[in-house]
Amino acid sequence: MKPTTERNLPDIVIRSEEEAYEVLRKARDGELGPYNSIIFDGWPTLNLYLQGDKFHQSITPTVMKGLLEFQKGIYRSYAAAKYDHPAKRLSDKEREDLEIRVDVNDGSSDLEINFQELAEKLFERMVGKMDSQDIVITIVTIAVLYFGTSAYRSFLENRKETRIKEVSDETQRETLATLKYTSEQETKRAQILADLARENNKVDNIAQIAFDAQTEVVKAMAAGSSSEVEGIALAPGIAEALTQNARRKSEEVRLDGVYRLIKLDWSDTSKFKVRVFNTKSGIYLDAEVQDDSLTGKYKEALREAEWSRSPVSLKINAKTFGEESYRNAVVISAEKFVPPDEVA
Repeated sequence: MKPTTERNLPDIVIRSEEEAYEVLRKARDGELGPYNSIIFDGWPTLNLYLQGDKFHQSITPTVMKGLLEFQKGIYRSYAAAKYDHPAKRLSDKEREDLEIRVDVNDGSSDLEINFQELAEKLFERMVGKMDSQDIVITIVTIAVLYFGTSAYRSFLENRKETRIKEVSDETQRETLATLKYTSEQETKRAQILADLARENNKVDNIAQIAFDAQTEVVKAMAAGSSSEVEGIALAPGIAEALTQNARRKSEEVRLDGVYRLIKLDWSDTSKFKVRVFNTKSGIYLDAEVQDDSLTGKYKEALREAEWSRSPVSLKINAKTFGEESYRNAVVISAEKFVPPDEVA
């Protein structure tokens, strides 16, 4: 990858999943210093294995659908990270650059998707558009969520616990209860991502989008008489049971950022609404303001932004609605925007 800063700065070299999570831990704890470039050396590669009469160095439509959803997740994660706009339509060139390559190896159907070439494209496209720390966090988060064994184990464990509560058949509940996908290591790694997601809306959006991609990949594995995702064995009935009723999470997004206030709407006495414009992504939103604080400080920050015609920092929850559109937007936090060069 091309260097982005001075050549005497060190590269961040990631050779394993363990090293990837250590980078994320350092980022979470404020220990990640300046760097020259991010290099993935021999890791990660997503390996999918399916066995059955239809799988002899070939891919069925069911499996293809899972891979297309995986690709869609990569596109949306990139849009969420670079543009703060998960539903943004990417250019043809961006889509081409971020297209995954699936290698079908000898055997039944042994599929391999390598992240290293994709990581280089992500890095090149984000340089100059994002803060250097955000670039590291974003690319490594995509790597561990889409290609890491721990993320798939955490996903399967989460779905197991959810399905145990949902199913009414006692035998099926007992079967699910015998499954164990995570260890203490996966729990610690999941916590690192959860901590980052609380503070970084890019990570939060990528995690929501990746959940849907993981769902479709695991669902596709039910097509084989036996299958594996990153070495994790999945019987067809188990893959189907774990992905049944999985609610799409990528529809729920965070649209945090710096906004200009277009309009305050006091017409409904029971609700306080605003129309805002994101200065980076160009998104216009009509949103309801949620202000449970005793002082009403969020509404006050919005009033001040209107009076002074100054930007305001907002945290917003919303749902995607088709391409480039959002609905059900709710402002959950509003603060006066302070430019970075004015921060003490």
